[in-house]
Amino acid sequence: MYKAFLLFCFRNKYKLLIFGLLLMIAVVFLLRLGTFPSDDPRDSELVASFREHRRAFETLCAMALEDSGTVSFISLKTLREEDNLESRRRAKYKDLLNEIKLVENIIIDDHERMMFTYRAGGMLAFGPTWGKGIAYFPGGVPEEDAAVVDDLDHLGDRPGRYLKPLEKNWYLIYQNFGNE
Repeated sequence: MYKAFLLFCFRNKYKLLIFGLLLMIAVVFLLRLGTFPSDDPRDSELVASFREHRRAFETLCAMALEDSGTVSFISLKTLREEDNLESRRRAKYKDLLNEIKLVENIIIDDHERMMFTYRAGGMLAFGPTWGKGIAYFPGGVPEEDAAVVDDLDHLGDRPGRYLKPLEKNWYLIYQNFGNE
C-alpha cells in the first residue's frame, strides 16, 4: 500500500503540486472572508451602545465633518499611519473610538453621511461585502438610497442597504453588496 502511494505521488507530482497550491489559495481566500452576517451585532446592542456613548458619536461626527476634506476613512489602524492629521487630533479620535470600543471604523461619503461600522466581512475589490453599524445622515435619507425597516436582525444575507430609524438623522444600518 505504501509503495503504491509513493508510486502514485511520483507519477502525479505535478497534479498534486497544483492541487496543493489550489487548496492553499482556497484556505487563504476563506480566511480572508472573515466574519459572516450571522455574526453581526444585534440591533439592541447597537442601540445600547449609541445611547451609552451618544456624546462620543456626536463629537466624532463633528470632527469627521471638519476633516472630511482630508480623510474619508478613520480607524485605529489608519490613525496610527495618518499623517494628514496633527497628533492631538489623532489622539482625540483614538480616545473617542476606544470609548465606544465596538466601532471598527468610520466612513464618510461625499454627502457628509457617516457610517460607524461595528462589524464587516466578506471581500470585494473595494472593501467588505457587508457591514452593520450606526449611520448619521444629516440631510435625511433619499428614498432610492435604502429601505427603511423595523428590524435588521432578521435580514440574513439579503442584498441591499437597510436602515432602522434610531433618532433624528441617526439610523442603524445594514448593507450587503455581495449578492447583488
